[in-house]
Amino acid sequence: MSEFETVLRRRIDTIYRELDAARQDGLEYQAELHSVRLEELFDLAARNGVDVGSWVDLEVEIPRQGRF
Repeated sequence: MSEFETVLRRRIDTIYRELDAARQDGLEYQAELHSVRLEELFDLAARNGVDVGSWVDLEVEIPRQGRF
């Protein structure tokens, strides 16, 4: 695993935990911000040939809510 992928995985894990906490606390706006940030990180991973789909279920983790 490259350093890029290691850092990316850590960042995704951190943001996902923050997303989960925001959802549990009922903070919809913060949850949306975290969801968007995760989407950005998933897009960055895809552009760099990192398959996050092998360790993250994208549709379960961050339903796109109509965004493509």
